Amino acid sequence: MSDLAIRTVGLGKKYRRGLHVEPYRTARDAIASLVTTPFGRGPRKQEDPWFWAVRDLTFDVAEGTVLGVIGPNGAGKTTLLKLLSRVTTPTEGYAEFRGRVATLLEVGTGFHLELTGRENIKLNGAILGLGRKQIAERIDRILDFAEVREFADTPVKRYSSGMFMRLAFSVAAHLEPDILIVDEVLAVGDAAFQKKCLGRLGEVGAEGRTVLFVSHNMAAVNQLCDRALVLNKGHIELEGSVRDVTEAYLTSFAGASAEALFEPRSDSPAYISRLVTTSAEGRPQSRFTSDEAVVLEVDFEVVQRLDGARVWAWLYSADGTWLCGATDSEANPSAPATREAGAYRTRFAFPAHVLNEGAYQFRALISTQRGMRNWDYHDDRSSGFFELEDTTDYTSSDLGKRRSLLLVPMAAEEQRIERHAAVVG
Repeated sequence: MSDLAIRTVGLGKKYRRGLHVEPYRTARDAIASLVTTPFGRGPRKQEDPWFWAVRDLTFDVAEGTVLGVIGPNGAGKTTLLKLLSRVTTPTEGYAEFRGRVATLLEVGTGFHLELTGRENIKLNGAILGLGRKQIAERIDRILDFAEVREFADTPVKRYSSGMFMRLAFSVAAHLEPDILIVDEVLAVGDAAFQKKCLGRLGEVGAEGRTVLFVSHNMAAVNQLCDRALVLNKGHIELEGSVRDVTEAYLTSFAGASAEALFEPRSDSPAYISRLVTTSAEGRPQSRFTSDEAVVLEVDFEVVQRLDGARVWAWLYSADGTWLCGATDSEANPSAPATREAGAYRTRFAFPAHVLNEGAYQFRALISTQRGMRNWDYHDDRSSGFFELEDTTDYTSSDLGKRRSLLLVPMAAEEQRIERHAAVVG
């Protein structure tokens, strides 16, 4: 594997479901059991207590590749990374590596709570095989990136969750391993730090190091990765270039039901109960043509009287790029400012002849005015998707079928003008 950083062959991990341990029974318990069920309970139905979290995973990762690992919740992504990080051992198969491996599976993995931030940096560097001089050269960069320099000599058990998270990422990303394994690190932290994380991961990839990056953020995966693979139910479903894989993954949802129903919530004064994409006439559908308007219906329940509530709708492209969005009050000036308890429906209409063909997703949110507090947000990968086909007649067009994201027409006019005077340099 001279040009490979990682090779896995038939990798699999099996776990046992909820192992039940019988409590200690006294003689009194045994006698009582004989009295109440003298003939026993009869034979129990035997169920296989074992299940495969991942199985038969075979793939190679070339040196310098940034590989995105995507898939629905429960697909086995974290299990795969734990196997590659040697946090757990495989039930079958094996994985080979070339070079030093650093991992960030869970925020703070590998940190000793009693040690200071500075001491934890030294500890992690030593585990990676770096010398004292190499570690010392990196400490300032790590502390500055994490924005915890003034707390460098404080035990990390006293850090806030944000400080802990920033330092954990900074350590993993700055100790310059040959292979960096990162699991959904962008799920935590504020927007500014998430942007810093993406920038640093991009630098690591540009330095020719190998990165395995698990994320549900398709825009981040497309921005950082060269290749991607889709895990589903513990198996590799698709592997290839990042654009092809992410588009196929997201497009697979577009053919699903146009309607998604959600469970009631008791912890919020308002919640979304249903999302559905429909035609202008209100017919539920998930496939449209470019000359059709696409309507998102958001059904929501108000549990108690609310003032200043806003319903939001955002439109995203297949790769997770935010295209546009609006609130109900922006799209409908007569939207009520106050709502009594009850069920409501807001319809957001996206006009025809704007989007080019492809897969898209609507996401919805109900919140306070200006989004200061979110009550319910739906951006999961199984709702709000639709697919659009471009049916424009390009017979007389100079360019033919467009490859742009938008199909918005432009107006043009022409007139004769005087020649511009030559510019003497």
